[in-house]
Amino acid sequence: NNILFSLSLFISSPVTPTPHVDTESFNRVAHEIDSAVEAHGPESVLVVFDIDNTLAATDGDIASEHWFQWQAARIKALDFSRGTVATSVEELLTVQGWILTMTKMHATEPALPPTVAAYQERGVKFMALTSRMPDLRDATVRELSRNGIHLERTAPGPRGGYAGTYVPEGAQKTVIYENGIMLTQGQHKGEMLRSLLAKTSTTVSAIVFVDDRPHHLDGVREVFAGRPEQVVTVRYHHESPRIDAFNASDKAEVTEQWCTLSRGLVPVVTSGFIPCVE
Repeated sequence: NNILFSLSLFISSPVTPTPHVDTESFNRVAHEIDSAVEAHGPESVLVVFDIDNTLAATDGDIASEHWFQWQAARIKALDFSRGTVATSVEELLTVQGWILTMTKMHATEPALPPTVAAYQERGVKFMALTSRMPDLRDATVRELSRNGIHLERTAPGPRGGYAGTYVPEGAQKTVIYENGIMLTQGQHKGEMLRSLLAKTSTTVSAIVFVDDRPHHLDGVREVFAGRPEQVVTVRYHHESPRIDAFNASDKAEVTEQWCTLSRGLVPVVTSGFIPCVE
C-alpha cells in the first residue's frame, strides 16, 4: 500500500518544466529552430539573438561583456585602483563604446553564419536584440557583416529598418533598429521585442529567443506569457569557459591594454574615463 501511495503521488505531482533550454552548442539552438519550423512553417518563425557572447564575441577580452561586468563590479565597490576605466556605469558604457569601435569580433561558432544564412533562404525570420548603445550601430553592423551575418535579409519590418533613433511606447530611452539589429541601451528585452513586433506589424507563431544571460530570458518569458506565440528561450553559453578563465585571471593583460589605450585618449578626451595609473 505504501508503494502504491508513493507511486500515486509521483504520478499526480505536477512536474515543473525547465524554464530555459541550456546549452553550450549551437547545434542545440538549431534543433530548437528546426522544431519550431516543423511545427509552424519557416515564415512563421522568428529567431532573436543577443549579440555579445551569443551571436558573436570580441576577439580579445577588453570591452567584452565579461570585461564590462568585471568593471561594473569594481565601480560598485568603489574600487578605482589601477585597471578601473571609469567612475560610473554611464562612463563605463562610453569607454566600452570607444573600444568596441576599434575591436574585431568573431562568430561564437564557425557554423553559425552559414547555418543562419541557410535558414534565411528558407524564409525563417532573424534579428538581433542587444543591450548595446545606439551609437554602436555602425561598428556592430560592420563586425556582423564581416563575419557573414546579414540579419537584414529576413528581419521583421521594412528592409533596412528605421532611420535614426526613436523612443518605443512606454520606454525611457531611445533605441535604434536598422539592418535587423535593435540596440536598446540596456532596456528590458521582453518589452523591447514586444514593442518592435507591434511597430513592424509582425505576426509570427513561434519565437526562439537566444541569449547568454538568464535575466533577459526571464524577461522575455514574462512579457510573452499569455500571448499566442510559442516562445522557446535558450541560454546559449558557448563562451562560458572563456569567461570563467577571464574571471579567474589577474586581469593583467586587459589592464595593460587599457594603459595603452588611455594614453592615446588623453589628448582628445577630457572626461569620462580614468587614465591608467602607472
